[in-house]
Amino acid sequence: VSSGYVPVATMPGWMQPFAEHQPITVMVDAVRSLVLGGHVSGVGHGTAYYVVVSLLWSAGLTIVFGSIAVARYRRG
Repeated sequence: VSSGYVPVATMPGWMQPFAEHQPITVMVDAVRSLVLGGHVSGVGHGTAYYVVVSLLWSAGLTIVFGSIAVARYRRG
């Protein structure tokens, strides 16, 4: 569930909070903002916000799952 194909605002109300806080949604919004330039209508924030949040999501996912992978590799 992300804004990759449809805007979050068009999703059912119960799905919107979940879709807004997914890493794919933030990354799609960052790419849209970079490609279309600056503040994209309907997105809500500027380019810098989405790029920084995308990088934070990427770093967080890499740390969490990288740590799990290394721990499992050492055990095996």
